[in-house]
Amino acid sequence: MEKESIFDSPLVKSEVAKYLSNNDLAQCALVSKKWSAWFLPALWRSIKFGQLSFGQLSTISSEGLKRHQGHIQSLQGYQFNSAAQPYVWSYPNLTSLEFGPGFGRHGRRVDLATLKMVAGSPHLEHLKISLNLDHVDVYQELRRVLQSLTRLKSLELHLIEFIEPVVIQDILEICSRVKFLSVFLQSATYFMPGDEGAQLKLATEAMKRMQDTQVQHLEFQATDGSLELSILPLFLKKCPMLESLSLPSLCQEQTMEQVVEIIKERTCPKLKHWSHGRVTYSGMSEDLFLETFRATKSGTGEYDSDGDWMEGGLKTIAVGYPVALDERVIRTITEYHGTTLTTMNTPGFTMDLPSLTLLLSGLPALKSLAATVTLPNASTHDPDLELTKKTSWACTGLKYLDVTCNTTGTFKVPGGKRWDASAEKTCTDYLFSQIGSLTQLEELILRTGMFDPFILKNGYLMPLSGLSNLKTLRLPRQYNIRMGVKEAEWMAENWTSLVYVAIEVVSRALVSDEKSREAFEATLKEKRPSVEIGPSQPYSHMLFGGGFVNNRLGGYNNGFGGWGVQNGFVPFPWIRRSMNIK
Repeated sequence: MEKESIFDSPLVKSEVAKYLSNNDLAQCALVSKKWSAWFLPALWRSIKFGQLSFGQLSTISSEGLKRHQGHIQSLQGYQFNSAAQPYVWSYPNLTSLEFGPGFGRHGRRVDLATLKMVAGSPHLEHLKISLNLDHVDVYQELRRVLQSLTRLKSLELHLIEFIEPVVIQDILEICSRVKFLSVFLQSATYFMPGDEGAQLKLATEAMKRMQDTQVQHLEFQATDGSLELSILPLFLKKCPMLESLSLPSLCQEQTMEQVVEIIKERTCPKLKHWSHGRVTYSGMSEDLFLETFRATKSGTGEYDSDGDWMEGGLKTIAVGYPVALDERVIRTITEYHGTTLTTMNTPGFTMDLPSLTLLLSGLPALKSLAATVTLPNASTHDPDLELTKKTSWACTGLKYLDVTCNTTGTFKVPGGKRWDASAEKTCTDYLFSQIGSLTQLEELILRTGMFDPFILKNGYLMPLSGLSNLKTLRLPRQYNIRMGVKEAEWMAENWTSLVYVAIEVVSRALVSDEKSREAFEATLKEKRPSVEIGPSQPYSHMLFGGGFVNNRLGGYNNGFGGWGVQNGFVPFPWIRRSMNIK
């Protein structure tokens, strides 16, 4: 009689598999037939195309997908090639499906085969797909498939071309039960000559007849201004449960004006997260910018037991285009959202140090900040600096800080008589003293260009000794690197929670001593073996959140599902995780 193993329990096998990497699972599956039966289902549970996720078994074959189709629960970056796959397989246990970039441009036959595959996955909760709806049969099949996916919670839909605007209204109405909805309408619609106004009017009337939706998180983008204006404002009126609104790009200022008015009417009283990407018109006026923040305060909240309206406030503000914040804008943010705001993902917000201090002294609940601060010229005299030095930041619970420091470039390292007498030193002293007071900080990202503050002698490491909870330090786009053994020893001793350090140097960076740099990394690993040293490579443009972008290095990068890191961004994948959607 064969001796029983603890792994005979399905519960134990499942629990152990959770803690193994894909490479470990692949190795375990090669031990024996029994172990293969134990661990192969876990290995095939989640597939990410385009990544070496299988260790030595990194090549994902069509035969493997077919053999293990019953085990697969998640497919990400899936590339459907009709020439290579003569059969369309169903994945009966699939809950998450994301097609890769470039989808929807392969023609009617591939689109129909793709939808057939989706239809064979009745348990889908998350779907990301791109289609060309210039064929009636593709539109009708999409309509049928979406109606059949009764468990769908999250839909990211990229429609490249379509027959007429009323098609979009019809698709949105079918999707009204999903909680997360991302819609990207790209390219031109196919109107009959002289019929554009009539088609838009039909879509508008149909939008008005729609019932209220269950959408809680909406991301909307259209490359056609008329379509944007006809669809977005009216659809917002049908979203009383809306909590998050993301507008990666707007074509018309009139659209924004109508959105603001709708929010002021308390149509979306639960709205807590506001994300606004770039604008393709001349620019958003300051008055409209201010009115947006005022509307998201007065238009959100709830009625108390006496029937009186209690104003709310935003928890998240993300703005994806450069804005020079003046005192009026800052006071509006702190006055209207000071007690509720926890996240400001606004790397395009450019402020001088007094303005940054005014902002952070009025946001006590803030947990995450991305912003740009401009330090003064060496000869600048600003009377506000004296007041600034006497003011402390109120956001003592901040956990994530991403700051870009625009320095003058006069000083490469601290020190010297000119440095000691400069306003730049005064501002830098104050800036690092306030960062050092953020004892709850867990991640620090700092861009300082030609100026290297992370040295002990005449540098700014010492003021940061209180960051005992710091886990991640990232120094992107560094031009001047001077850290060595002493700095590594200091970090190991003072930052006891540190687990990751990444220094991304640009080509032609001023590395004072390559051996000193190597000694820094070796010493840090010796003192703290658990610390991971990130890649020391040229900074690369990073895209988060999605998807379908034409140029990953810039250009048209406001793509479906998110936009470039330099533009600011509400991380909608995080919203899906909060909804337990993988």
